[in-house]
Amino acid sequence: RFWADPAVFETTEYDFETVARRLQEMAFLNKGLTINLTDERVTQDEVVDEVVSDVAEAPKSASERAAESTAPHKVKSRTFHYPGGLVDFVKHINRTKNAIH
Repeated sequence: RFWADPAVFETTEYDFETVARRLQEMAFLNKGLTINLTDERVTQDEVVDEVVSDVAEAPKSASERAAESTAPHKVKSRTFHYPGGLVDFVKHINRTKNAIH
């Protein structure tokens, strides 16, 4: 797990694709290494603001609590593993190219 410390780093928000690209490069360079990347961050749209009220609310039913706990949370995940290392890298960069000979 990695959490950037704002006292040390200028940027504490990272783009998933940028990190994935860098880890893929590391997997190519380290033949046979498996790297798993999982982004468990919650997006701003998924954050639910709690309403502070002076009026007591009725307790939630079991079905309401279950629905909240099983709400889908999208998790981005990628696994990088290249048994051939640099050979796999060359195949990867040439996959969209046509051979001229």
